[in-house]
Amino acid sequence: MGSSPVFQNVYNVVADSQNLAALDLLRILRARKTTTHVSFLRHMSYICIMELTEQKIIDSAIIIFNDDLSASLETVAEKAGVTRRTLHRYFKDRPELVEACKGEMLTSCKAAMAAAYASSGDPLEQLEAMLYAGIDCGYKYAFLKKLYQRPEYGQIYESKEGLGYDDIKAKWRALVDLLQGQGVISKELTIAWVFVLFDGMINITIDALRSGDVARNDIKRFAWYSFSRSIGITSHPVDN
Repeated sequence: MGSSPVFQNVYNVVADSQNLAALDLLRILRARKTTTHVSFLRHMSYICIMELTEQKIIDSAIIIFNDDLSASLETVAEKAGVTRRTLHRYFKDRPELVEACKGEMLTSCKAAMAAAYASSGDPLEQLEAMLYAGIDCGYKYAFLKKLYQRPEYGQIYESKEGLGYDDIKAKWRALVDLLQGQGVISKELTIAWVFVLFDGMINITIDALRSGDVARNDIKRFAWYSFSRSIGITSHPVDN
């Protein structure tokens, strides 16, 4: 069964879904040439197809709502290539779909910020990379910020997931503290104020991106220049 067409079809579906646990199990079964019941394989395939469909709906909602916050669920379903009925099998209403988009944002943005932090051993380069990651993530999920300003969605913003950035923010604060200790960032500014400037620059850059008034090829460079100068950075510190 490990090399049968049924097994291979299921393997392909699981691989597409990126369900790593299920994929590892299938690899073990194939390596051991274990006889596997067709019903088990079909069940695994069904679960992974559901995961793929759910993710496709979430991804489509992010794209659609970013362009038009008032877009209908029919528009989201059409973008995802499913029917409205299928969409409601996964999400009972609009707030539930928005909550799923928020969960996707928390996961992907935390990963992006962590990757930016790990991209260099130079604290100044790490800080710059984290600014760029914040801009990219904020731009992709800009609709959520607008949505949470509406009273009916405020409760979602304060849901049990919270912001989910405690660890990332702690690392960011440590970078700023280190750079202040090195004399790279002005000690006249508190870390809290530097964060206000950091967050503000991300929001300003996102607005500029959406307006189209500033060339995309220049905008991140402008953002870093403006932010770095605002906190007293003029150049990399001279190596001792």
